[in-house]
Amino acid sequence: MTQAQDKTQDKTQSTTQGANGANGSAEDAAAKRKRRMSKLGSSTAGELVSEGLCLAVPLCVPGQSVPPPAGETAMRTFAHDPFGTLYIGTAGTKAHVLASLIHKDTGIIHDLGVIPNADAVLAIGVPEDAKYRLFALATGPEGGSIWSTVRFATSFVIQEWFVGRYPMTKVCDVLPGRRIESAVATADGTAFYGLTEGPPRE
Repeated sequence: MTQAQDKTQDKTQSTTQGANGANGSAEDAAAKRKRRMSKLGSSTAGELVSEGLCLAVPLCVPGQSVPPPAGETAMRTFAHDPFGTLYIGTAGTKAHVLASLIHKDTGIIHDLGVIPNADAVLAIGVPEDAKYRLFALATGPEGGSIWSTVRFATSFVIQEWFVGRYPMTKVCDVLPGRRIESAVATADGTAFYGLTEGPPRE
């Protein structure tokens, strides 16, 4: 074997080892990430999105409304109706109920209104037999409450159409004076289940 062949063979071995090392590093990194994800609790694992579709949509109807102010748009809960409208409950300085149409050619989010004296919407129920109404369980310094309003029930809308807003109507108070920390709506939207904080305030 000549000296030139020796150098070529050494270079080939070095390149192969480098490629194997790179592959090994990538595999080690993927394995470490998988171990980290497995250690995360259910409350945080959903915040790390590794696949799916991300949509950037303004929190308003362009040309007709403005988005809720900063500090009022933390998305706390979601629900949908048979038309495919996605309803969003927010938390922050004020609590909003938003209706999102992000299917077909539609890409808007309509603010259905602010729930008075609440700083978080914890759950939204959309019963099929409620004549196009939705229900929201909210909480705040004065305790929990259930509110109702008209759904944004449409399968298509364009920017030139007028989009109205109906008032929020209080259905009832829930444990006045006690905050509700967490809640969910049943699959059929007819009931809420929740957890409260400690004993009532004096």
